[in-house]
Amino acid sequence: MYIVLFLINLFWAGVIVYAIQWFNTQEIGLFYWIEVPFLAKLFIGIAMYDLSTYWFHRTAHFLPLVWRFHRVHHSDTTMDSSTFLRSHSLELMLWFSVSDILASAIFGLDLTILGLYYIILIPMFFLEHANLKYPKWLDKTVGLFITTPNIHKVHHEQDEFYTNSNYVDMECLPLM
Repeated sequence: MYIVLFLINLFWAGVIVYAIQWFNTQEIGLFYWIEVPFLAKLFIGIAMYDLSTYWFHRTAHFLPLVWRFHRVHHSDTTMDSSTFLRSHSLELMLWFSVSDILASAIFGLDLTILGLYYIILIPMFFLEHANLKYPKWLDKTVGLFITTPNIHKVHHEQDEFYTNSNYVDMECLPLM
């Protein structure tokens, strides 16, 4: 079973890479219409990948079919770092990968920016799901820049009212 899942993921990663490279070869997207310095493109690109992930995350809570997959992530009754890993593979492969492809097509983002985004994103996801407690002053200060576990635990509350709130996804760009 794990070998099959690995092969499917490998195939889907190839689809994502192919799609993004195709958009770049065809010069599709906003950054091909306007000239932006590389460093600015890098920062804006990371923010646009994150904005796309944010909106796809929000829709995962409201589209019943997608929620059936996403609620696997919310099924953990005690949030800790392993909660980040608790996701339905189809949701990750299909739903959130589509957000990366779409962001690339709209904004003209490349694989370098996507790779850097994930280098930042994955450790931050582990951190925001961790069962760490900070002093209130530190939580409020750091919480201005990254999503702390205290901020994110509201989103993982078992009460649906709270689960469907506080969608902050990216840790260095709070998009409340």
